[in-house]
Amino acid sequence: MVDTGSGMVIFGVDPGGGVTHRWQNAPGGAWSAWTPLGRLAPGAVGRPFPLVGRYGKLVVFVRGMDGALWHTWQSETGAWAPEWVSLGGRLASDPAVVLSPNGALSVFARDPEGRLTHTWQRGPEHGHGWHGSWVDMEGGVEGRPTLLVGRDGGMVVFARGGDGGLHHRWQTGTGGPWSGWAPLGGRITDDPSVVLNPSGALSVFGRDPGGRVTHTWQHGPEQGHAWHDTWADMEGNLTPTTPQALSRVDAPAT
Repeated sequence: MVDTGSGMVIFGVDPGGGVTHRWQNAPGGAWSAWTPLGRLAPGAVGRPFPLVGRYGKLVVFVRGMDGALWHTWQSETGAWAPEWVSLGGRLASDPAVVLSPNGALSVFARDPEGRLTHTWQRGPEHGHGWHGSWVDMEGGVEGRPTLLVGRDGGMVVFARGGDGGLHHRWQTGTGGPWSGWAPLGGRITDDPSVVLNPSGALSVFGRDPGGRVTHTWQHGPEQGHAWHDTWADMEGNLTPTTPQALSRVDAPAT
């Protein structure tokens, strides 16, 4: 589900592998009926990933039964593209997508060998055209990666490693160089949920092997946004599912 600011839109995959959606025309308004959103030639699997793109219009990504990434989008007039377009790749997880401050979209997923793979749009100087291939981000990961834009405009990606711990990589600034993988410890059994707090610090939540919610975080700017060195038990007991976290505001304080 995504909130466009003019009402919410929800997407799903029907039993025949088609993507379908319904929407509100105003905040809190009545919902439309379920409406097919075209059909991928190979059919879709998994969960679609929608987001609001640089024109304030929707872009939707989904994994095809052929293992490739497919996407469709609204034009500036709000009309949907006439056909789904493949971006290639070999995906074994649902995609994670983020919009960078320069208006370019970046996509991450796990490939069939368990490695993180990545493709992206180039910046405005290249007309936001898509990179022609997928890049191996190295490392062995489990599940679907979690991705967001950090306080300096660079992307940060989190993923579970084969050791059950959480690992992450980050860019220095928008479009900047990537760090290597850095461990954050913990023992989580589902994909992490990550939020950017108003102070610019990141907080991570997950489910541990005992089914309890566990949590680690960056300290505030007065401590250089260093990561807390342990995980805190948030109590509770969850069935196998990813906990969801939401920050009250979506931009750091300046």
